[in-house]
Amino acid sequence: MIYEEETYVELHDGRKGLIVLVRSDERTQYDIELANGELTTVYHQEVARPVDMPTK
Repeated sequence: MIYEEETYVELHDGRKGLIVLVRSDERTQYDIELANGELTTVYHQEVARPVDMPTK
């Protein structure tokens, strides 16, 4: 499942954030704004699941 922009997700390391950009190249990557305001880029396999409500 490829996640869409504006989806809240939890990463395998426990961090949660909002997908702000999806890059579908050879390996799908997501730019995610974490709960602390930090922006990070992760690969698709680093996303554990979508979450309904953002929490810190």
